[in-house]
Amino acid sequence: MMAMILDDWNEPDAYGEPINKGFTNFGDSLYTMFVTMTTANLPDVMVSSYAHSRLFLLFWIPFFVLAVCVFTQVILATVYNEYGDEVTEQEKRRHRHRMMGMEVAFRHLKADVAHNKNGKEVDVVSFETFTELVDVFRPFNRYVVEKKFIRVCFEALDADKSEALSFSEFQDMCVVLQTRFSVTERDSAVRKWLGGSPAG
Repeated sequence: MMAMILDDWNEPDAYGEPINKGFTNFGDSLYTMFVTMTTANLPDVMVSSYAHSRLFLLFWIPFFVLAVCVFTQVILATVYNEYGDEVTEQEKRRHRHRMMGMEVAFRHLKADVAHNKNGKEVDVVSFETFTELVDVFRPFNRYVVEKKFIRVCFEALDADKSEALSFSEFQDMCVVLQTRFSVTERDSAVRKWLGGSPAG
């Protein structure tokens, strides 16, 4: 519409700019209005026409309300929803693949004989296998559990104190193996340096 109105108005405005700047043809008009939706060329895009006639506000104000305040927000909401759905689906796929990987690993690591846990015969991973697994992971992950913490971690994971890990406990173990553990010393280096002095 602006192209049809302004395509023949090529006389300069009070500032020397052509009134139909950005609206010389249909293609330029589409591009100008698209950029206007992003507010990147405001208020420059409307100065020439507004300086020529205040009546052009009857076009610009409805366009701003519909395009900038409504249409653009609808586009953003749609894109955001699609992005959120895609991220959720990726997380679901990642979780499924993680579970499948843990199931395969558990089947390979489980003991040959089922173990009684809470009155049920279930497949388990022994402490010896757990220790070997930690040693295997150590060259690939510098944050893997240190040797002095292996027994502590195993006992913490072994909820029923049966000296073996069920599949649910094995899942927790997979998280623990990616966690770095350390002991914070009670005394700081300065306190140790001061030793038995009054300041220490």
